[in-house]
Amino acid sequence: KKTKDGGGGGDTSHGKSYEGDGGEEEVMFRDDVKMIVIFLVCGIQLTSSISILEVINLKRPLFYKLRDANVFPTLVYTLSESIAEVPLQLLDSSILAVITFFAVGLHTETFPVFYLGVIGSNVMNVYIWKAIMANVATRSLAQSTGLLVIALSIYASGFFVTYTSIPLGMRWLHWIMPLPHVMKMLAANEFLSPGPGGRYDRLLPTE
Repeated sequence: KKTKDGGGGGDTSHGKSYEGDGGEEEVMFRDDVKMIVIFLVCGIQLTSSISILEVINLKRPLFYKLRDANVFPTLVYTLSESIAEVPLQLLDSSILAVITFFAVGLHTETFPVFYLGVIGSNVMNVYIWKAIMANVATRSLAQSTGLLVIALSIYASGFFVTYTSIPLGMRWLHWIMPLPHVMKMLAANEFLSPGPGGRYDRLLPTE
């Protein structure tokens, strides 16, 4: 492995070599832990937000009754509910993002993008479950569909099964499921952003 100045013995991480402190094994271990944490953050958000299916199921009879009585248009109800949920979603995402980010020791320069990514992921997951509940007839079918989405998302995320190991006929799952894209965004933000002393600015492809 060679670093930018042509010397040998640079640290390596995820197919990259760079100058930095600590031995190669230590850096690889630290980066592997970060990837595990990124996966857990995305997985926790995906699985915990599925509980909203039960809430929507309880609201649905009242919604249909008021809508059929022309109390409000569907669009007005949807927008007002979305606005009312913003504070709770921000609080939930902020707690998870702050505790995880600083407990694991991710690079502080990457926090703004990490924070926005966690918030965006939470909002996206909530609306995925809402869309499922709005298009199925029963709670049990919605829950089964939600569990299937979670299973396929984890399978296609590339964490347990690499993209090249997924059968060709199922690789489309990798591109339509939200989990792989959120993980890629958070990983790129951590490993390809400027770090202390420009550490990540000196990343070079390994030969």
